[in-house]
Amino acid sequence: MPDFRKAARIGSQKPASARERSVAGPSRLDHEERFVMTRFPLAVHHDGTGPNAPPEELQQSIADTEAFDTRAKDSGAFVFRAHLHGVESATVACKSSDDHQVTDGPYSAAKETLSCLWIISAADADAALEWARQATAACRMAVEFRALA
Repeated sequence: MPDFRKAARIGSQKPASARERSVAGPSRLDHEERFVMTRFPLAVHHDGTGPNAPPEELQQSIADTEAFDTRAKDSGAFVFRAHLHGVESATVACKSSDDHQVTDGPYSAAKETLSCLWIISAADADAALEWARQATAACRMAVEFRALA
């Protein structure tokens, strides 16, 4: 399993030695360290029963979520956010043999389903965990994260 706690370098996996640099001339990495940021989905799970909070707390959660988005955008971590319609609007397409089947409803009969999704860029899993902590505090729902492959 890959270790997402370390950022991957752009270019060569192994930096050129001093001897190699003197023969080949300066490289991009001699002037600056550049890293590929791993993307992490932050998946918000909801039980589908609607808001379970008084209107004042719901309004505060909306404000906190907007503030979270602003912090993520300002830091450069924000990539994307989307809300999903309820599971009653789901449709599943499956291939079986030479035919395709389409069924109404969600693929799984889970009690809690995906209701919102952020995609963030983070240097490692520890940084993504901090964003997930902030997201769950803002939206007041469970937030699952893992690295995109």
